Amino acid sequence: MAAGKKEKINKVDIVGLLLKKGGLAKEDLGRIEVLDHSAYAAVKRDLIERVVQRVRNEKLKGKKVNIKVSR
Repeated sequence: MAAGKKEKINKVDIVGLLLKKGGLAKEDLGRIEVLDHSAYAAVKRDLIERVVQRVRNEKLKGKKVNIKVSR
């Protein structure tokens, strides 16, 4: 995700986005790391594309965030 600590994003925001808007279960979500200007979330491989499609146009803390798959 192209947002991090400097944009006031935290782990709870990412978990909420992926569980509610992305349709994930708690078991499908792994480690989340928030850096200064980016964030990474571990998601089960077979669910990645579906989740990215669902949250691609969603906003995080009122701002549109660029979300991509990192392999």
